[in-house]
Amino acid sequence: MPSLARFFNASLLLMAAGLGSAAQFSAEHEDGVYFISTADSGKEVYEKLDFNLTLPEGLKPSEQSRKRYTYLPSGAYAECDGTAVDENDFYSIAYDKFWFWCSNQGASNKLGKGIYAVKTSNTATFMCNTTPNPCNVNEWWESINTVGKKCTSSSKNWIEGGWTQIPSWHKSYGFTDVYASFCV
Repeated sequence: MPSLARFFNASLLLMAAGLGSAAQFSAEHEDGVYFISTADSGKEVYEKLDFNLTLPEGLKPSEQSRKRYTYLPSGAYAECDGTAVDENDFYSIAYDKFWFWCSNQGASNKLGKGIYAVKTSNTATFMCNTTPNPCNVNEWWESINTVGKKCTSSSKNWIEGGWTQIPSWHKSYGFTDVYASFCV
């Protein structure tokens, strides 16, 4: 019954978000950055963006920037999706690649409505826009910290996937298993 309730809640969120359906990578999708939108037919369209995810030597998200004030508005909340994500893969690869892509978008550059996702071999990281919004690395790390505070790890070296919904900004950030549904 809990899975049915989760499905029902996810369906309500999809309708409220205006995205139409959840995104989900398949084995045919290569690692990389994707813009995912919904065609008039209701089918998801996956556009692989031309962006090199190879981090320049020595480039890592700044630890100092993670210790500043709160970036998310009141009303932001985390949801857990029940997936098990390899903690090392997420923090050593997927987190950094999404941060690198996001930091190259410019915090004031509004990206269109849709889903922006980075697929790595084991993890999908994402930003879901229901209206045009920028990608901001400070919002990203704080959203991930918010998920980490709510969602429990299933065992050593595994963390539960999830997302932080930011209703007043019409967007969310999160991570999940590479083949799980997201932006629900």
